[in-house]
Amino acid sequence: MSDAMVSPVLGRRQFFGGMAVIAGGAALAGPARGLLKALPGIGSDLPFTRTHVTTKIGEQFRIAEGPFEGVKLLIGSVVELPGRAAAVMVDDQFAARFSAPDVELAADMYWFATQSFGRLPLFISPLVDRDGRTVGYEALVNRHVPTGGQR
Repeated sequence: MSDAMVSPVLGRRQFFGGMAVIAGGAALAGPARGLLKALPGIGSDLPFTRTHVTTKIGEQFRIAEGPFEGVKLLIGSVVELPGRAAAVMVDDQFAARFSAPDVELAADMYWFATQSFGRLPLFISPLVDRDGRTVGYEALVNRHVPTGGQR
């Protein structure tokens, strides 16, 4: 494995926990939500929700920077996360599954450029079959932030 493929020490749970806090803070900030769209390279025409991603099955996601710049994945399906918090969270808790390109990608965060969602970072993980072959990639989305001190 080359040094370019090695990630900093940041676990998947830590990454998604941090993203959940950021998303929750943006949702609570009200008027400040519009600031995300004003930042260069962040924001898009559509929010990355289950409803919108489902309507874009087959859309191309191109890695926009780094050693794998130009590698293309297609959205293949959207699946429900097991044990999600409540029916009202269905748009904010899902897994987006992508096709496998000719090159193998490590589990890591990549910046993607898309037609519908603009430029966005996604942490993707390989999906492997029983023989250990990569058959696709998955991005888990969980924006649920418990309230009332629940963890």
